[in-house]
Amino acid sequence: MVDISLAQIFLGFLATLIATLIGVERGFKKDRQAERDRARKTTLQHLNAIENELELNHSNAGGNYELIDELQQKTDIDSDHYSLEPYSTDAWDAAVSDQVIENISSETYTHLQETYSLIKSTNEQIRRLRTESLHENIGNTIDYGATEMPVWTMEVSYWNRQSSEVDTKGLGELIRDRSNRIRVKASGDLENIEQETENLRERLGDGANSERTAKGFHQTAAENYRG
Repeated sequence: MVDISLAQIFLGFLATLIATLIGVERGFKKDRQAERDRARKTTLQHLNAIENELELNHSNAGGNYELIDELQQKTDIDSDHYSLEPYSTDAWDAAVSDQVIENISSETYTHLQETYSLIKSTNEQIRRLRTESLHENIGNTIDYGATEMPVWTMEVSYWNRQSSEVDTKGLGELIRDRSNRIRVKASGDLENIEQETENLRERLGDGANSERTAKGFHQTAAENYRG
């Protein structure tokens, strides 16, 4: 009789201990899952902002390209100078500060880094346009024999990555070429972001399903120990 009572007390204590440990483990797991889900939701918000920003930059790149392309072909320029739209980087800068790389593929992150590096260097060149109109040759004409072309941009030296040497080109032309590259790269990045967004949403759904499955398993285990 005493032995049976002690055994029941021990089994009761063991069941309580196991249930407590399971509860603690569930609590830790739930906290970790909640933290991962919060990070993924934050990343989704950043990706949505970057997507909107890239769409705007893609549009601006198209406009900048067309404007410079038209200026390059004109033999008579009506305006005193031209103005280009700078590209936005606010959404990307915020995402980098929040360590968005932790929840997207390294390939997507690298492509975005390259695009925004190009965007920022192009913005610096666009800012240089503010002083371009002060250049002594702006407004003059160059005689090409069959025709005369107005000088609408100043010549700049830059590093040509394709030829691996220092090259010279009109600042406007250089911005035009870079704007076209931004447009192309932004299109590819938008496709990557769409895939990353889909993957994150699936992982958020899997996390919720795993939590419900684990909860049911732990409840069953605790009931079995008590039984």
